[in-house]
Amino acid sequence: MDISKGIKEGLEFISDTVSEIASSIAEKNRLRLQLSHIKGLIRTDSATRDQAFIELGRYFYDNMR
Repeated sequence: MDISKGIKEGLEFISDTVSEIASSIAEKNRLRLQLSHIKGLIRTDSATRDQAFIELGRYFYDNMR
């Protein structure tokens, strides 16, 4: 009976370890997705800001001479 108990405990340990690894991978993927989303927002906002500065420069060039 000690052998079957040892095997059972070993399988439970392996199962717990695999579960923890899967959770860790899922968490890392979730964080990468959030980071990617934030980087996309920053790129979009930067392009919008750059375009606004271009338009402001054109306005000053045309109207403030």
